[in-house]
Amino acid sequence: MRPQPEPRADESPGTGPDDLDLGHLSVGELLVIWALRMRLARGPSGPVAGFRLAFGLCGVEAALASFEGLFGVLQRHCRCEVGLHAPGCRCVSLDEMTLAGVIAALQAEAPLHALLMAARLVDAAVLEGFLDHARALAVRLKAERLHLPVRPLAGREGGQPPSLH
Repeated sequence: MRPQPEPRADESPGTGPDDLDLGHLSVGELLVIWALRMRLARGPSGPVAGFRLAFGLCGVEAALASFEGLFGVLQRHCRCEVGLHAPGCRCVSLDEMTLAGVIAALQAEAPLHALLMAARLVDAAVLEGFLDHARALAVRLKAERLHLPVRPLAGREGGQPPSLH
């Protein structure tokens, strides 16, 4: 899993997922996207400090275990290159919003919606395991009042790499 440096031909500026940048996201979405970016950039220790702040000493280990499980499945079984922006970038990729959307759907008790979005990211053979980790993280986020809103996402043809600048 690595960022793609070129935007897709069908996604020009102004046609992204609701043209969102970090300033338009909920705190829960920010935490999930930040954790993904930090994990990719700095390895397993990347999101630890942020999770400690969000979940406290009592909940940090369980939250990190859920996140690491989710990230591990994504890293090993992604359907195509997953687009993540650098930690300091204000932009949000379709894949970042899709992953946040999976967690949002699980928090909203919409498992079919979560399944359909997860299928954009990982191979069918690992969907249930991926969703188990996502569900555990969604529950932990919700317990800390870190709610992720369910948002409509732009479509993407299967097998095409996501865009990233």
